[in-house]
Formats: sequence, C-alpha cells, structure tokens
Amino acid sequence: MSFGSASKKYKWVNISKKRVHNILNKYRVCSRTQLETKISEAGPSNMRPEPIFITQALKELTSREEIITIVNDTHELPNFYVQPGFDINNPKDRDRFDKIKSLYKKYRSIAGNVEYCGNILEKVIYNSAVECNTFVIHGAPGCPPHHVNGHNFAEIGWPEYIFTYSSPESRPINAIVECKNIRNWLYPEAHEIWELFLKAAKSEMVPILVTRKIAYPVWYLFKAVGAIGFEMHRQYFDPSIKDDMEDIIHKDELGFHNIAFSLAKENRIIKFFDVTVNRQIHNLQSVFYSNMETVLDYAEELANDDINSNKRNTIYNDAFQEIVRPEWREAYEDHLPDEYL
Repeated sequence: MSFGSASKKYKWVNISKKRVHNILNKYRVCSRTQLETKISEAGPSNMRPEPIFITQALKELTSREEIITIVNDTHELPNFYVQPGFDINNPKDRDRFDKIKSLYKKYRSIAGNVEYCGNILEKVIYNSAVECNTFVIHGAPGCPPHHVNGHNFAEIGWPEYIFTYSSPESRPINAIVECKNIRNWLYPEAHEIWELFLKAAKSEMVPILVTRKIAYPVWYLFKAVGAIGFEMHRQYFDPSIKDDMEDIIHKDELGFHNIAFSLAKENRIIKFFDVTVNRQIHNLQSVFYSNMETVLDYAEELANDDINSNKRNTIYNDAFQEIVRPEWREAYEDHLPDEYL
C-alpha cells in the first residue's frame, strides 16, 4: 500500500466506495464476491483495496442507502447490491438479476463438486511436489497420509500432505501442507487457517498453507507463529469443464476471471517448496515450536467453523495480542479498517 499511514485506511475505503458505484452503474447488480473480484483483483495496483475495505465501504454505503442490499434467505445464493435506481419490475433489470442468480447457482454447483474443483488444487500441488528434490512427500490425491512419525491423523484431522525435509545438519523436519481451493481471501481469524494450526500443533509439524488469496494481515500472523503460505492467485478447476464455465468467467457476466483449468505441475510451486520453504524450514520449526502451546490453546476454538463472527473476532484478538510481537502490531493494523480493530 502506498498511502501515508495517517490517511491510508480512509483512502482505501473511499476508493472502494467509488469503485463500487462505478461497477454497479455498469453491471447493475453484483454480489460482494463479484465486487471483490473486480475491485481487489483488477485495475491499477494503487486502486486495489483488499476485500476488508470493500466490506467497510458496503457497510457505510448501505447504512446511508446510497446502495441497496437485496437479501437472500437461502444459502444457495449470496446477498446482492444494487443502486437505488435499480427496478426489479423493469424487464432489463429483472433479466439481469435473474441471469446473475442463475450463474451463481451454476458456479456453486460446479465449485461444490470435489471432482471438478475441491480436489483439483491438491492434484496440482502433488504433480508439482513430486518434481521437487528437497523433501519426501507423504500422501497422494485422495489418499491422505495416515501415520507419520507415530502421529495418527485419524485422531487429529487428515492433512492433504506431509513433507519431510532432510539435511545433513539436523534431524528431518516434517511440514503439514493444506490446500484450500476457495474463492474468498483468507483473513487471520479464518477457521481454515486455524484448522491448519490445530493439526500442525497436535502433530508438532510446521504449517504450510496453499490457497488462492491470503490477505495481507495474515503474513504478520504467519511470521509470528512460524507458518508459511503460498498464493495461487487462481481457483483451479478440472480442464473437462472449461467450456461449461465461459459465462462464469466472462467479465460482463459473473466475471470470475481468475480461474485456471489445469492439473499440470507449475515451476513456481516447485521453486516455493524446493527453495523458499527449504531455506526457511529450520527457522519456521524453531518459531512454531516456541509458540505451539499458545497456538493450540486458541486453535481449539478458532478451528470451529460454527462459532459466530463476533465470538471469533474476540477470540482471535486475544490470540493476536498474545502471539504477535508488539513492534509488528502498528504495521499489521494499517491493513485493517479501524472498525475491525
């Protein structure tokens, strides 16, 4: 982020507001996920506020009725946002709304199919990892590791993979690797992150997260805890359904342009595991081991997807205060609106 510290948050929220209005003027109706895709992942880099600033902008805009929320009572569809001039009785607006709803149902049906989406990132990671030279991989797509170094994962939750790094200078170091092939950006309180921490702490292994997008504040948490992550920047789907998702990707339809249809190995993944992780693994283990008991205390609750957001944020804030070093906190907080602190 390039703005001065004192006004940075205010400017990011205002950029979000301006871009929300521009997008709704053009596309008439959008979900939060569509807005995030068009605002946080498109346009000049200095005009890309992270999703949490868009959330704050939407909160302010809807409270002033500058935009309107169309609430959906079913989990099948998200809420949608429109300008006050949007008229569901106008055939053009109604047709647009019906089309977006239909595409959302289609996307969720495909993304909810493990063979089309859920398992695909695991296969990409596996096909890349088997080309690496610095570790032994335990597990394979659809066949998670059962026992590694005496740990029974049936009791603590199945990981996708375990990587065992070896060196002449020390005993082998195990890392637990989780792949999250999801659209939403992960923030530090997310249950997906704490599920990984829970498994890692219970098995005494270094946590590695591979997912589409990692929000900036997470990197401070990872640095403090002794975890490491890798952003894919794309959500992965099976190549066989590429033609079926053209309208989901098209910028004038659902607009989810950051989708890949591939099972192939990727050199950037190989470099991450073989170079970046290999270089840092000893330090990661040392930091994680020193924080493991504290992480476990909070992970027992934060790994639960069923707790409400207020309770989750309260527990996470306590964890943050205990885990993250004081000298990092100001920089961390620069990347969150004041309303979230």
